[in-house]
Amino acid sequence: MTVNINPYRSLGEEDFNKMKIKNGFVIVKALMQDDLTDLSIVLKENKNYGMALCHEVVTMGKGCFGDEPETIRPKIGTKVMVVGNCLDAVADGRFSFVNSEDIYCWW
Repeated sequence: MTVNINPYRSLGEEDFNKMKIKNGFVIVKALMQDDLTDLSIVLKENKNYGMALCHEVVTMGKGCFGDEPETIRPKIGTKVMVVGNCLDAVADGRFSFVNSEDIYCWW
């Protein structure tokens, strides 16, 4: 099976779901304040995703969250908070690779 991913264009969620992620790593998507409300008014298209306080789990490698029981591990789509200085942004900055140990709470 051939997987087509072009790293020279903006990567999206579907690209990350096709990738094999290194053990212990998680790909998260930055969520801005207007992403978390029912009513959203966008005043400006240009968002600074580096300022996001909340992220959403897109996909993850094996071995994430070590000894944590399966029942409390974050799942795909879970909202998480990440240690801010460890975000390794890819594409336009909305997506980041993080070590699962740098995720400190989720809901």
